Amino acid sequence: MRSLHLFPLATLSIASNLLVLPSVSEAPACATYHGPISASHLFHLPPTCFHSQSSDLIYAPLDWDAGRLMWVHETALEESVEALLSRKAELDFESELQAQGIQQTYFGSRSIDENEPKLVMKLPAGQGHLVQFPSDASLSRWTSSPTNAFLELVFISPAPLILPTTESSLYPAPMPVPQPSIDRISQHLKNVKFNSLISILVSTFPRDGFIKDVKYLSGEDQKAKAGEGWVSRHSMSEGGRRASNWIVGEFRDAGLTCEQHEYANGFAPMVECVINGTDPDAGTFVLGGHFDSRGSFGHYTAPGADDDGSGTALLLSIARHIASHRLTFRRKVIIAAFSGEEQGLLGSNWFAKRLRDRGEDVVLMIQADMIGYRKPGEPRQIGDLRMHARRRNLILTPFFSVAFPPDTLGLQEARYLVGNLSTIYAPELVPGITPACCSDHQSFGSLGFASTWVFERNGPIADPFYHNSGDLSEREGYDFEQIYLTSTVVLATLLEVAGFSFI
Repeated sequence: MRSLHLFPLATLSIASNLLVLPSVSEAPACATYHGPISASHLFHLPPTCFHSQSSDLIYAPLDWDAGRLMWVHETALEESVEALLSRKAELDFESELQAQGIQQTYFGSRSIDENEPKLVMKLPAGQGHLVQFPSDASLSRWTSSPTNAFLELVFISPAPLILPTTESSLYPAPMPVPQPSIDRISQHLKNVKFNSLISILVSTFPRDGFIKDVKYLSGEDQKAKAGEGWVSRHSMSEGGRRASNWIVGEFRDAGLTCEQHEYANGFAPMVECVINGTDPDAGTFVLGGHFDSRGSFGHYTAPGADDDGSGTALLLSIARHIASHRLTFRRKVIIAAFSGEEQGLLGSNWFAKRLRDRGEDVVLMIQADMIGYRKPGEPRQIGDLRMHARRRNLILTPFFSVAFPPDTLGLQEARYLVGNLSTIYAPELVPGITPACCSDHQSFGSLGFASTWVFERNGPIADPFYHNSGDLSEREGYDFEQIYLTSTVVLATLLEVAGFSFI
């Protein structure tokens, strides 16, 4: 029996309560499921629902209407980078306090009032907190504070999720992905091999397009018309909206059918582009990245060349490559550029629910986030392929015998598939594991869609300009060749799973 008891049962609300459990099997039947949070699972108990198995559980009262609920936890940073960035955050925070003459609080730099985020629940050690934001303005202020630069947010939807019951063959823990969806990816994994046509499309993939796009997105080389440029792509800024307009224009120039979605007041619209498949019953492949960015306190710039200008450039380059070769696909292909990622995956959460509600059969969603930084002295890498093929022999046995909590909501079979494809088409990359979290693929995984992502490093974040106004491409460690190689792996995955032909 666990001894942690932060919210006594005597404090239970007569309205409704949150309950954190180590296993989904321990939840009462009347509870609704709201997702994994690190090594635990979150449930909501309506007024008539009680859990009587133990008085030593983690409960907390909750009013869903009081604001957005977020899981807040620390970013996985390399130790040396953490020390450097933490000191800078302290200095920025001191400057913020002096400039505004206010008192420090637990969750930010302003005095506690009804408009500030509220601590709902402290989770077991190392798993973070549940925090409720009463308004989007409070969310914007919180994500702009230097003290919160290295904390990640994941939105917890009041809409119930699928209760995980299926076990992945490569991951012996309950997964929200239904078994038929896992089997579909497993079949691709079983049959993956060198394909000469995929190899041709990979070998003709241009290397230079990324440079122009990244530099435009970051504002380093932006020849925009008056009123169309930006220095920040923060989701709730005018620059974010202008970036969305530019991105949808670039996709349309490549010949794609696209639209912008206004999913929340004050947020830059996300972009959805669709390539209809030849078989309407074959399902959908989703390729995603986020274009919003974060900068340093006191700086009006948020260039985001790596986070996530690199992933956005990948989307644009793949779209142009598809158009230039006049490719068609058996499965429907959606290319999605999300905003609201830095505010808790809000854009992708809305979009994943939209796909579910319209009955979209998502075969695989793959997210590209932070693929451009390489620590000097390290080889070019691709993560988060936590279980992947050996470098020479394509086998279905995990290369790493490590147990991971279900915190990234990526399907292991999907990671392994991408890992196998990387060894075939981009052997220069070293695949591996990363504890870094979080990104938009999680919004899809939580709804039962097979998903995974690609990241720049095998290990924690090492970029010294993470969530910083110095996140530019013209600096030591920014590697366009790594972006190119990672993009070829994502392209190969798209071609393999979506099924392609030439017009």
